[in-house]
Amino acid sequence: MTKWLSIFRHFLKSSFRTRRDLAFESLLLRQQLAVMTHACSRPPSQTWRSFLENHARDIIAVDILTEPTATFRGLFVLVVLSHDRRKILHTNATEHPTAVWTARQLLEAIGTDDVPTYLLHDRDAIFGAVFKRQAASAGLREIITAPRSPWQNPYAERVIGSKDRCGGLHHEYQRAAA
Repeated sequence: MTKWLSIFRHFLKSSFRTRRDLAFESLLLRQQLAVMTHACSRPPSQTWRSFLENHARDIIAVDILTEPTATFRGLFVLVVLSHDRRKILHTNATEHPTAVWTARQLLEAIGTDDVPTYLLHDRDAIFGAVFKRQAASAGLREIITAPRSPWQNPYAERVIGSKDRCGGLHHEYQRAAA
């Protein structure tokens, strides 16, 4: 009987803690948590904006926009843009874009000399498996933007926005052809 009584007393002592005991335990837990998070944290990485600025000469951006024709049919225009000088490297249009067509346009845009390192594009379905294989074979590392985040591809979105504001891409077509 004394054994059960000692177990019961031990249980009572451990279950009834004073405020000071609780504060001390809370402090210990916070310190352990701080040590654990400090030990597990990685060094801070650069922000998206600083990545774009630091690697501008190594990035090309690809985006697709729609352009109505005189007969109100839609054309899909692929724009390939260099981040270094914000220069349009290549544009082409088609009524029915496919992944094969998009992959071919990528090859025409980058050529064979001085291939950039990064390819920035959104999550459009046209950039499918064929396009990804073509980019990998050309030595490009794909950077896919987050859903509904046009700010992550700012230069290409700005070209598309200027098309909307100015009423067409005719001056961009002329610059790309030159």
